[in-house]
Amino acid sequence: MTSELPDYLEEVIEKAVEMYNESPDRSFAEVACEIAYENKHLAEPSWINDDKDNLDVLKDIRDYDSICADELDTYKDYISSSDKDESLVGAIVVRSLEELIHTELQERIEQETLNA
Repeated sequence: MTSELPDYLEEVIEKAVEMYNESPDRSFAEVACEIAYENKHLAEPSWINDDKDNLDVLKDIRDYDSICADELDTYKDYISSSDKDESLVGAIVVRSLEELIHTELQERIEQETLNA
């Protein structure tokens, strides 16, 4: 696990924390699912001026938390460059992003509670 999330992922997590704090009656899973869906553009094959793609997102998630994005190992031998495979990678990115959001959200809210 690295010490910092890339800026674009940190922004996603901060948005999740903000959403949770505004509606604490919602579960971590609900917030994580909604925020991941709102950021599904990260699952596109190329999303920042062709500089980053969905595999870069998976790498960034995995570099921060090796448990998140572990689904890629299951499928990577089956992934080629076809459109169907791009859809599979996209689905893995969204699921991994959701898992990262959930994990980070829970840890940050618990830390806020301890510091209060």
